[in-house]
Amino acid sequence: MRPVELQGPGARGRCVGNAGSKGNLRFGALPGRGKAAENIGAFPRRSKTFPPRLDFRIAVASWSQIKTKGNAMFLEIALTAAAYHFLRRRKKEPGVSWRRMKSPISRSDALGAAGEALTHAKLKETLEWLCGSDYYLHEGPLVVEHAPGSEFPTAEIDHLAVTPFGIFIFETKHWSGRIFPSSARGMLTRVAGTGPAEDRRSPLDQNRTKVEFFRARLPSNWPVAGAGIFTSAEAQLDPALNANLLSLADIRQWMRMRRDAFAGMPSVDVARAVEAVALYSDSSSAAVEAHKRRVRT
Repeated sequence: MRPVELQGPGARGRCVGNAGSKGNLRFGALPGRGKAAENIGAFPRRSKTFPPRLDFRIAVASWSQIKTKGNAMFLEIALTAAAYHFLRRRKKEPGVSWRRMKSPISRSDALGAAGEALTHAKLKETLEWLCGSDYYLHEGPLVVEHAPGSEFPTAEIDHLAVTPFGIFIFETKHWSGRIFPSSARGMLTRVAGTGPAEDRRSPLDQNRTKVEFFRARLPSNWPVAGAGIFTSAEAQLDPALNANLLSLADIRQWMRMRRDAFAGMPSVDVARAVEAVALYSDSSSAAVEAHKRRVRT
C-alpha cells in the first residue's frame, strides 16, 4: 500500500489505499475529532491529479458583484468557457473512458459543470462558517444503486455533505428565467424571457429516491435531507416554490436552519457517517460514466 493525498475540501488527513482498487481507504485523524475514520468503503483511490482542479475563484468572487443583465451574461460566457476547458482536461486523464461518448461537449454540459463548481464553492464556504473543520464535502459526483435489477438501477448525486447535524444531498440546476410551481406532480414550470412556459422535472423529485435510499440505510438519528440549488444569476424563483428550492444566496440560511432544527440532539459522528455513506456509493469515474451512458440511451 502506498499513501495517496486526496484532493478537495472534504478529504482531510491522509488517505491510504491499494493503487488501482476501489475501497480500502483510510482517513487520518480528522481535525476536531479524537479518532480516525477507517475503511472508507467504496470511495475509490484518487491520484494527486484527479480530479483536476478548476479555478473558479475569480468567477465566484465576481458573482456577488453582478448588477446588470449584461454582467450576468458575461459571467455565464466566462463560466461556460472555463467549464469547457475543465471537461476537455478530463478527456485526457488516464482511466476515464471518453471514447464511448456519442457527442462532443455541449454548451449545457459546460454550463452544468460551471454551476456545480459554483455550488461546491458556496457549500464549502458555508460549511466552514458553520462547522469549522468538522464536516465532509465530497468533491465530484457519487453514484448509488437504488433500484438494482431495474432499467435504471443507479442515480447520480451532484453534491453530498456530512455535518454534525445531518447528511445533505444537493441537486444543481443552471436554469435561467422565471421558475414557479407546476400543476404536474414532480415538475416545475420555467419561462425564459418571452418564450413559452415549459415543464421540467423538479430537482427535489430527482433527489427524492436518493434521500430515501440513505434514510433507509443510515441510523434513524442521523437526519438525511435534500435540496435543489439554482445557480444561474438569471433564475427568478417564485416565492410559492418549496422552501427546499434555493438560489446560491439561500444556502447559508438554509444550512443554518437545519443546524438549529437539530439543536439538542446528539451530534452525528462525521467520520462514521462518511464511512457509512461510502458503503453504499461509488465515486469512481467508471461508475459515473456507466450511469451517464444508461441515462443517455
